[in-house]
Parts: sequence; C-alpha cells; structure tokens
Amino acid sequence: MTESANARRAFTAEDVFRLKQVSDPQLSPDGSKVAYVVTSADAEADEFRTHIWVAPLDGREPRQITRGSQKNSSPRWSPDGTMLAFVSNRSGGKDGKDDKEKRNQIWLIGENGEPWQLTDTVKGASSPAWSPDSKKLLFLTRSCTDGETVQADKKTPREKNLPRVLTELVYRFDGEGHFDETFTHVWTIAATGGEPVQVTSGDFSDGEAAWSPDGREILYTSNREPDHGEAPRRRDVWVVAATGGQARKLTASKGPCSMPAWSPDGSTIAYAGHERGEGFSSATTLIYTVPVAGGETRALTESLDRPVSGLPAGTGLAWTPDGQAILFLGQDAGASRLYRVPAAGGEAEPLTDTSRWVSALSVASDGSAAVFSCITPTNPGELFLPSLSGGEPRQLTHHNADLLAEVELSQPEPLIFSGADGWQISAFLIKPRGYHEGQRYPLVLDIHGGPHGMHGQTFSPGFQELAARGYAVLLVNPRGSTGYGEAFTHACVDDWGGKDYEDLMLGVDRVIELGIADPERTVVTGYSYGGFMTSWVVGHTNRFKAAVCGAPVSDLVSFYGTSDIGATFGQFELGGPLWERFDEYRAHSPLYYIHNCTTPFMLMHWDGDLRCPIGQSEELFAVLKRLHREAVFVRYPGAFHTYVTHAPSQRVDALQRTGEWFDSHLVATAAPERQPAGVAGGN
Repeated sequence: MTESANARRAFTAEDVFRLKQVSDPQLSPDGSKVAYVVTSADAEADEFRTHIWVAPLDGREPRQITRGSQKNSSPRWSPDGTMLAFVSNRSGGKDGKDDKEKRNQIWLIGENGEPWQLTDTVKGASSPAWSPDSKKLLFLTRSCTDGETVQADKKTPREKNLPRVLTELVYRFDGEGHFDETFTHVWTIAATGGEPVQVTSGDFSDGEAAWSPDGREILYTSNREPDHGEAPRRRDVWVVAATGGQARKLTASKGPCSMPAWSPDGSTIAYAGHERGEGFSSATTLIYTVPVAGGETRALTESLDRPVSGLPAGTGLAWTPDGQAILFLGQDAGASRLYRVPAAGGEAEPLTDTSRWVSALSVASDGSAAVFSCITPTNPGELFLPSLSGGEPRQLTHHNADLLAEVELSQPEPLIFSGADGWQISAFLIKPRGYHEGQRYPLVLDIHGGPHGMHGQTFSPGFQELAARGYAVLLVNPRGSTGYGEAFTHACVDDWGGKDYEDLMLGVDRVIELGIADPERTVVTGYSYGGFMTSWVVGHTNRFKAAVCGAPVSDLVSFYGTSDIGATFGQFELGGPLWERFDEYRAHSPLYYIHNCTTPFMLMHWDGDLRCPIGQSEELFAVLKRLHREAVFVRYPGAFHTYVTHAPSQRVDALQRTGEWFDSHLVATAAPERQPAGVAGGN
C-alpha cells in the first residue's frame, strides 16, 4: 500500500456487518435489465437478509424489489418479461394463517406491485423455472413416495419418540441435516395458481430441473441407481415428459453430473461432470454434451485441464443463442474465469483474466447481453457486464461503494516458489497495512480447506482484518489444490500431511528469505482440511508461536464413521476402506501427534457441523488439557460446517478472537489505529 492509501481507516471485523454480497444474476428476456440477490447482515436480529434487486443495464440506479425481515432468493423472469418468480420464507399461508415455520415457497411479483404466493407445500418449495409460454412453472419440493407429504408437528408424542431405523450409508448431509422419509421431486403449477402436479416420483431425490425450449419435456439430475444410498455424489441427466411418465437416462452413471442446460434447438444437453467414478474427489470436472435423442457423451474441455465451477440452475453454464458455443466458469490458478468452448469441439477460450473470481453468469436469450457476478480481493462482489470478445468488463452495481471508499484493503501479490521435490508451487502474499520494504513483519500462514480447494482472487474479511492488524498473510496452494491441473490436485491423495505439509513449510521459508516475514513471529491457522493441517503442523514443528484451528479433521479413524462424507470422500482420499488401511488412517491423523504440541492452540468449532463433527475438536482438546498445554476451545451454537451464512455475530467473533489470540502470543508494538502484532522493527 502507498502512503496516500493510509488516509482510509483500517478494516475491522465489525465491517462484516456492512458487507453486501451480490449473487444469482438473471437477465430479463429482452436483455435490458437484470434481477439479482443482495445478501446483507441485520446486526440487531443477528441474521443475514437476502433481497431481490433489479438493475437496468443502461447504468441507471438499481431498485430494490423485496423488503422486510425475510429471505428472498432465486429470481426468475417469465419469458414474456412481465413477472418475476422468486423463493421467499415470508409468512402468509394461502388459508390466511401465518406460517410459523416460515418455509420457503414460490412467490410472484411484477416490477411494480405486491408479491403473491403461488405454492403452499408442506415441505416448502424451491428452484422455480418458467415454461417457455409463461403459463406454468416447475419447482422442487419434498414428498413421500406416494406423493403425500409429512409434517413433524402433526406427529403424536409417541410418534416423535420412535427410533430412526437407518438402512442407507448416507443418511445426513452437512447443510441439509438428517434425512427424513421424503424425497425431492419435480412438480409443476399453473402461473395463475391451483393444485400442483407431480412430475417425478420414487425413493430418489431429483434436482436442477429445466424446461425444454418447446416446453414438452423437463430435464433434471438424479441418482436412481440401485446403490444410490452409497453414492451420494453420483448423478445422471434425465429427461421426462412435462406431464410425467417414464423418464429417460441420458448419461452413463460414471460420476457426478450437474448444471445441465438445453441447447437453443432442444437437440442437445450440455452439463458439467466427470467419468472417473463417484468417489474420485480429485477429478477435474469437464464440460460434456449429450444428444437428447440418446447417444454418446462428448467431453469438450479435456485439454483445458481446469475444473468447471459455478452454481446450479443455469448460473454457471449457458449456451450462446446461436447454439455454436457454451459459456462456463472454470477455476484457474486462483481465479474463476469465464470461458467459451465450441459446441462442436475445439479449444476453450478464456474471456476474463485471472485477477477476479467470477461466481455466476447469465446470458440474454437473444444474445444481446450477458452479465456476471464477480468478487475480487478488494471487492466483496458486484455485477459486471463482460465483453464476449475478451475486453475489460464494465461494473454495473456498486452496493459496497460506501464501505470501500472508507476502508483500506490489501491486494494479494502472487508468489511462486519451489516446493517439495522441486515442484513449482503458487501462493499469494498479502502485505500488512502500512508495509515498508526492508522491514520484517509477523506472518500468518492461512491454510485453505478441501484439500481440493484453492486460495485466490476472492474477498476474505479474515485476511483483510489480519493485514490491518499488521500481519503479512501467506496463502499457499500446495499440491492437492484445484486450478493447476488434475495431476496436481490428485497429488495429496493418500498423502495428507506429507508433501502438502512440506509445500506449506517451504512457502513460509520463502517469505522469510525474502526479508518480509520475521521467523520469530509466525503463526498458523486453517479451517476444515486447513484445520487438519493446522493440527498436523503443531504436532510436527514448534516453529509457530500460536495456532487457531477451525473445524478440523483430527482422527481419520473416527471421521470415517461420524462424518457425512467419511465413508465416501474419506475412503477415496485415504486410498481405501478403513478396515484395509487402519494403520495408514492412524498414521495420517493429527490426533496421534498432538502430544508433541507446545504451540498455544485455540480450537473453533460449530455444534451443528456434520462434515467435520465437533468430536474431532473434542479429541484434540482432551489430549492437550491432560498434558496441561495452553489450549482454548471455542464452541459456537448451531450452524453447519458452512458457518459463514449462519449468524453474522459469530463470524465477527471468530475474526476478532483469531486476531486477539495471535496478538497476545507475539511481542506487540503500537501501529496506527490498531494494536497489531508488530509493524515496527527491522531485519
């Protein structure tokens, strides 16, 4: 940062309450405006609110369409452009009674006027999509096999106390909770209201549904194989008549299929996936096409060797209106980029650079416009108009403008160094606020989750808060990270804590060699797999002066049976089933080395975590306390593993506790506006 930038104040954890997240852009049929979602924090209620806005593409001010204390999402234009369907948890049952549980339902609204409720399903409704003639909508809801729905609050006390008898390997999932006896299916309903019609059924859950261009068929993804209970990530593309009946499977049950999209002429479906098997978690996701009439699938992006990313429901993959190419998002060297690949085959062409994270995409039906949501390290997210010829995108919205004008933010700088075995390893270094060349600073090594994740061009309040405290923040993408090719991603499989650990330590060494980091003032943190690695680090070296470990995997033996993905994802990552590789599971578990830890160690975990259950932290904490080591365990109520969407105050608290823990264990000297872990001091 330059000296002139210091006129702005330091970023603080409390600024989380002011951040706005912009997502799910949906262009109107005529391409003149875009509907989208803005997420913001309600500090008083300690909840995140989501509301729908509409912005004209000519640069005029956007307008807020929904208001209040509800959560509104998934805006979808009717093809005639007169109405927006959206999902809302607002109260207002059709019988006039208030829905105390505030289940999500489908609502309709014109650009001017009051919204009105379309669905009133017992289990709620999601994922609205209009028929091409604007007369119907499809949606998803949960129901029993026979179409009847169930209500927990209608059960008698004895029924509520009955045991659950489980017969499937996967019976809960983080972000969803424990499964009940219902399944998600496709339904349709007239846009004027009335009784919905069930289109799909069975003891399987369906999703990502979309109408064919002529409105006669509906595609969706589902796992309807006999072993579906043991392969939760495997899904196929199916097509069924819009009136229901026998569905046709178009793909070959070889792996996950997602983000399916009809070609403009309805003859072909494009989708993202891979064919390396359901459990192959390090596989590179490709773009495929498959004929609707049936036939062989065709991979279009094998030579790109970068995984397809994005969100379902058409926000990550789209056909060009002429049907000649497919637009998609792909992860590349710390960025999510917009690409175009010819539908007939050929090289994928990037349309954006590696300086940003494109998170969602929408293209007008006539090809007159496109819009994407985008995040950068110094911008929490806005909408942009891309140039499909590869030029510089134009920013359309400015929801974070006031905050960005007020605070100083730090831009990560790319760093390349030699990792284990001489591999080239990429990283990003965030220099501290008020950085002066030639001065050494305390260093935070922050380890990403996954392990098949990636640090990169995204906005992180935690990184900015630490940089404002006077820390340099090192973000390494060790082997195992995505965005550098499938071989690189696969390199940590069956080697957690091996060469990936060496890459991280060599990254710290490199920043010390550059004269930026003070070797006597280094600390470490990470969440999920980053928590695994943080607890592994402190059991293998005492070089760090403090550690903050978030939601770790500490014991791969117990993780196998207690995590929602332990016996699927975990089995692949550790090279085989637990009973065949017990010694290897144990050898790669931080729990069995934590007795070596002399580093002051703080654990953070959320009670509702089903991905890395809180018992993983409890085991580490028990050992450290019995050994009388300095350890603190912070247990947050509620939330799944993806806690950042839960309560804003918890996110603020976690950021503050992390910085204060590091500060308290390093020799601190004063710095402007803050009490950092030390910006003063030379080589």
